[in-house]
Amino acid sequence: MTIQDMGEATQLQSQQRFNGRRYQQIDDRSYIFPNDEQEQERLDMLHHIYRLVLDGRLHVAPIGNPQRVLDIGTGTGLWALDFAEYASCAFLRVDMSPIQPQMVAPNCSFMIDDLEQEWAYPSSRRFDYIHQRSMSGSIGDWSKMYKQALAHLEPGGWLEVQEFEVWFYSQLPGGLSPDSAIATWQKLIDDGSVALSRRLNYASRFKAHLEEAGFVDVRTQVIKTPIGTWPKDAKLRQIGLYLQAQMNEAVEAVTLGYLTRALGWSEAEVQIMLKNVRKEFNDRHRHLYTFCWFITGRKGTGPGDL
Repeated sequence: MTIQDMGEATQLQSQQRFNGRRYQQIDDRSYIFPNDEQEQERLDMLHHIYRLVLDGRLHVAPIGNPQRVLDIGTGTGLWALDFAEYASCAFLRVDMSPIQPQMVAPNCSFMIDDLEQEWAYPSSRRFDYIHQRSMSGSIGDWSKMYKQALAHLEPGGWLEVQEFEVWFYSQLPGGLSPDSAIATWQKLIDDGSVALSRRLNYASRFKAHLEEAGFVDVRTQVIKTPIGTWPKDAKLRQIGLYLQAQMNEAVEAVTLGYLTRALGWSEAEVQIMLKNVRKEFNDRHRHLYTFCWFITGRKGTGPGDL
């Protein structure tokens, strides 16, 4: 589906509401998060956070001057739009939800697609770079998807994964108390995502899947990121400020689907628990942090890769 076809799809999905939020499909267990305006604003904030973590950069892969770029799970599409401002290449943005702005750069196109199905992109026009960000919890078989990604890359082309851990820690002596609201909450959403066969806390596992799919030169960069304004360093305080605000929005978006659909909670029970979770995320004295992962892999240039 092209961007011209979005009107009918958007009208259809606006009727698919659950627990007061709009979803792609309320009976679809493959993507458990909402796609309404509130969620779009959170995703835009998350884009800003990734750029802060990378000192303004959009990628870590040594991609040079790519001519064709694929952005899978593009979300609101800000990453591709920012990249397109200075890149002389063609962009294809792929997602299950048509929530991207219609006013885009002329070198950007959009397609609705299910990445777990057979990729329909012409093999004669392979990509130089494939970008994936914040897709944990959305794919059942990562190795299968990455094998398809490898087949659609030019020899020497790169794939990059950008992902936050969905697990949180405290820098205080003794770490995060096991009876804290956050510790209880993160264990519950982990259990819920496992029950749906799409684990959410997955950042540390992508490297193995890229290697299994056949990528070479697979590298990881892990950056410790604070939550809240407790660090002394000015840059870290800024990251922590935005990440704390993002978490205040994320806890509902992440939790509702897992706990009500997979674990049998009521919406009221979820909201009561989330009050305590937000309270802890907003407590700067807890010195909370998590990790942001960047994983890159290259398609080989041997005879079997041509």
